[in-house]
Amino acid sequence: YLDGHVSYLEQCRIDAQQIRELEKRIVAGANQLSEPVKPAHIDASARIESLELKLNLAAQSWRGVTQASRRIAGSQSLALLPAPNSYFDSITGVVYDLAEERRKNSQYLGLIKDSGLFDSQFYVSNYSIDSTFHAEPELHFVLFGEAIGLQPNAKFQAHLYQSLQGDFVAASRTPFFHYLSTNAQELRSIQVAEERQAHISVPNLKGCSFPKPNQVAIYVHIYYQDLWPELADTISRLSIAIDLFVVIVDLGAPLQNLKNDIATRFPEARISVFPNRGRDTFPFVHMVGAGIFDAYDLVGKIHTKNSPHMFDGVIWRKHLLAGVLPESDSDELVRRLLNSNDVGILVADGQIFEGNDWWGSNKKTVTELLRRAEVPMSMENLRFPAGSTYWIKKPILELIRRMQLTIEDFEVETGQLEGTTSHAVERALGFLAVAANQTIVQSSEIWKINPHAIEPNTSGLRS
Repeated sequence: YLDGHVSYLEQCRIDAQQIRELEKRIVAGANQLSEPVKPAHIDASARIESLELKLNLAAQSWRGVTQASRRIAGSQSLALLPAPNSYFDSITGVVYDLAEERRKNSQYLGLIKDSGLFDSQFYVSNYSIDSTFHAEPELHFVLFGEAIGLQPNAKFQAHLYQSLQGDFVAASRTPFFHYLSTNAQELRSIQVAEERQAHISVPNLKGCSFPKPNQVAIYVHIYYQDLWPELADTISRLSIAIDLFVVIVDLGAPLQNLKNDIATRFPEARISVFPNRGRDTFPFVHMVGAGIFDAYDLVGKIHTKNSPHMFDGVIWRKHLLAGVLPESDSDELVRRLLNSNDVGILVADGQIFEGNDWWGSNKKTVTELLRRAEVPMSMENLRFPAGSTYWIKKPILELIRRMQLTIEDFEVETGQLEGTTSHAVERALGFLAVAANQTIVQSSEIWKINPHAIEPNTSGLRS
């Protein structure tokens, strides 16, 4: 993978100093350039960071990838501002004339201003937007935010609105414009969707268990219905017998076709429909609390992770899935996990996050969750499995059950990027693993175990 990029990367580095000199001249206001600034000047420098991103990916350091992507998304190193009223997008290499963009989008911006429905404080505090747009975040929303799924306020959720409005709005890239231009008075509005969510109850899981359970189960959480085929193909990499539990989030869209497809591909699967609360975490801990997974030595947890606020969200999802269910040797990975008594959680490479910088605003909630489970906060430095996609074993599931979490412990969904109970549960897993005398490993580490040193344990496994 690297061979095709290293020489190009080296050439970019050779040219980098000339590019930096050009940047200094622009910043210093040297207007006597021999030719106007073009995206090509920008692109050569941006490619250096893009290739560093690929190198980190090839090195299987996902934390490094995340850091590199943040540099690309928010880099101020180029500082290519051909005019005071311009913005350089370091991902695409495009320079935006903000005055021209205001003119082109004047109708949309006018609707937003007149409506009073754009919450500037919410937008700036929840999303890491460039400081250029702090004074007019609505312009960032129109140019970039809406396209990647950012919300204009705490209540408007584009996917809910689109699912309730039919094909035309579902295909639109500007659902908030449609909402405002129809004066937000249609019966099938966001308020209707919210009221509907409030009346969707947590399902009764009686009868959800398997009468003769296998040794391994997989929990699947479906929020983005269009991603189900990808998850189904991933699960099909296993030839061993598993019990499959599928949770579908009720967003108001028809569900029968999806249910039929699940039943066709996995006839024995148990399907439950949950309200949009607690993301992929609440339905999982609810099933744990109901004893659904009591019979299993190993449970896989996967979901339709999309992360629309991240430009590399699709790559991240595929990396997470391939880490727990690789294209080849998935059966062997499961076998090794079952026979590695001290391994309690397995995640994709690079998904064990370490260091207190990862606490965010979650420490208080984590402390409360651990108190419920009677688990001490035993680590000086935070260490936890990130991405919410993993294999997990019974001793840790038993500690999750002791938290006795209910739907009321989880916030109403407003597109939060941090600070929710779901984020706290993710971080608490590291402490639960320690309390259960279990380790957290990344997928490449399981292959370092000598298979001849493992006693065969084929109970519940069959081809």
